[in-house]
Amino acid sequence: GGRWAESLPQGRARLLAELNETSKCLSAADYERCARQTPGLRMAGAKALPGYDPETPHQRRSALVTVAVLPAGEGKRPMADRRFLDAVDRQLERCRPICVQTKAAPARYVPCSAAVRLTAAPGAAPEMIRRAVEDFFAPRQERIGAPGRRGDLEAALQQLPGVYQVEQLELRGLDQSSYRNAVGDLQIPPDGILALERIELELRRP
Repeated sequence: GGRWAESLPQGRARLLAELNETSKCLSAADYERCARQTPGLRMAGAKALPGYDPETPHQRRSALVTVAVLPAGEGKRPMADRRFLDAVDRQLERCRPICVQTKAAPARYVPCSAAVRLTAAPGAAPEMIRRAVEDFFAPRQERIGAPGRRGDLEAALQQLPGVYQVEQLELRGLDQSSYRNAVGDLQIPPDGILALERIELELRRP
């Protein structure tokens, strides 16, 4: 009913693996993993933001790590409530080094719109194109703090069956928390996540 004792090479390998693991957070990835492992929570994403405080976004605080969290839930825009944030705060408190403060904050939605003009075959339905645009902006881990890249959306639309050419694509921010850069990408705060409010679609047939 027992098992053979581990060999010397197996023991060395186990020791090296244990030395590479720590219960304390050292890197941004450690804080993200710690937050995602909060007991009792379903989480769609967590992004560590060293030195960033959403309450004073223009002042860097070197001893602070904010973790922007996105719960996994029903609806298009799940938002972390106070109980969710308190649970993550307790988890981060157990994992943080003594010299570092931590804070859990909800990933905040930044409203935007997309205007698209493209040429497509008669079989390419507008509903399919709209769904592709909506899926591009769906809230998930990699969207936290990520700009809306015009080229990435254009490439995603270009791959749809029946789409011949994306003639024009424009992203617009709908409040002061975002801005458009010189190449047409939509820049957002590091704890933000783009939320698509409106799609303007012009579909041309060849």
